[in-house]
Amino acid sequence: MRHPEGPTDIGQIAELTMQLRREVGAGVRRIGLAHMIGTGAVCYVHVLQRS
Repeated sequence: MRHPEGPTDIGQIAELTMQLRREVGAGVRRIGLAHMIGTGAVCYVHVLQRS
């Protein structure tokens, strides 16, 4: 059984978005990075920046 890449990425991006909007967590964040390394040639990196 493989790990579902799509739902994991969506969850990570949602969490980063909430942190960058200061909806959760403490502190000031300007840049967020999420990554996932799957099997074989599957690798995702998302970099979000608050403007």
